[in-house]
Amino acid sequence: MQLEHSVRSYLNSTPIKSVTRPEIEGLVRELGEFKGVSGEKLTQLEVVQILNLLPTREVELFRIVGKIEERLTEAEIQALLEIVRRETAGKHSG
Repeated sequence: MQLEHSVRSYLNSTPIKSVTRPEIEGLVRELGEFKGVSGEKLTQLEVVQILNLLPTREVELFRIVGKIEERLTEAEIQALLEIVRRETAGKHSG
């Protein structure tokens, strides 16, 4: 119970607090299927960080996604940001 309370408290201090469960599930699904030009998927840690931070700008993704310049094109970076915006219905301000 203490762990659950700690997790809920933490999540309530992050941008994800205003996102609904179906939106989170949709975002996780989309991120899990996302592949860059290299064919490499996002790691579980990268998906969790995207969920925690809900990036809205490229610079934020550069802090989250390892070797992003090697793994994603500019168009794919924009597509990833669009997935976050679409799946969370713009409920974050980044």
